[in-house]
Amino acid sequence: MPMEISHIWIGVFSSDAPADYFAESYDDDAPINRDEPSMMNISIVNSFLADQRRAKRILSAKLGIPYDIRALEWAFRSAENRRSYMASPFAEIFRIHGYGIELKIGDLHIDFDYSESGRPDGFDSWRIFIFITDGKYGHTDSDDHISERVDEWFKELVRIGRIERLDNLYYFTEHHKVGA
Repeated sequence: MPMEISHIWIGVFSSDAPADYFAESYDDDAPINRDEPSMMNISIVNSFLADQRRAKRILSAKLGIPYDIRALEWAFRSAENRRSYMASPFAEIFRIHGYGIELKIGDLHIDFDYSESGRPDGFDSWRIFIFITDGKYGHTDSDDHISERVDEWFKELVRIGRIERLDNLYYFTEHHKVGA
């Protein structure tokens, strides 16, 4: 019997498959590797980070927002950024909030926070949950079960040293960065 997507995402499979393989059905009898989170999960974070980089490049080009702006400066400049955007709108969704923004331009739909330290490669469990449920992975409903699983997955990634919280966000540890 095929598993539901929420069960696939939680990391019971070890796989080198690309993130877009969520459309497939998987067998409940697949081998379980409880020692290492699946590459499928890591590929979701990598997809999030790629979209975040893309969004930051757009915001930098269109509004002059530094790619590595610190969260407090972002929050301080929010009214200015909003006015600049309103003078020349370019997005379907442009919603500034606290340390971050929700942005939708064509196929790009992302909600992310800027880092307190100015690092461009941060993420958190809530933004990853939103990323999953925005429809990109075929799961369009807000689901408490998935939210809880994402939180548990983050705890496990911290426990095994794959990610660490350095400020308001998490980052891959140096020896677990893509390409390292």
